Amino acid sequence: MLKSYILAYDLTTVDRKEVTDILNSDENIRNWYAFMPGAIAVVTTMNSKEVSSSIMKRWSKKFQFIVVKADEFNGYGNRDIAQFIREPEDVS
Repeated sequence: MLKSYILAYDLTTVDRKEVTDILNSDENIRNWYAFMPGAIAVVTTMNSKEVSSSIMKRWSKKFQFIVVKADEFNGYGNRDIAQFIREPEDVS
């Protein structure tokens, strides 16, 4: 079953391209959406611990990040991200 997570990371230690390269190299990451600086919605069948472990295995330098399941959320902004989170799709 596909699940949505929010990957939030420290922009002072890593840039978006480096993070998205990691996500693109992982066959278990089925889709992602970089919707804010330092935040990417991720679609996968893994749990948050597995997502975190997968990122750490693929990254040689340390950077701060958290992975949070996006099963309940609220906010103001782009409607596309709300749909992305509510209706995760596999584009791999």
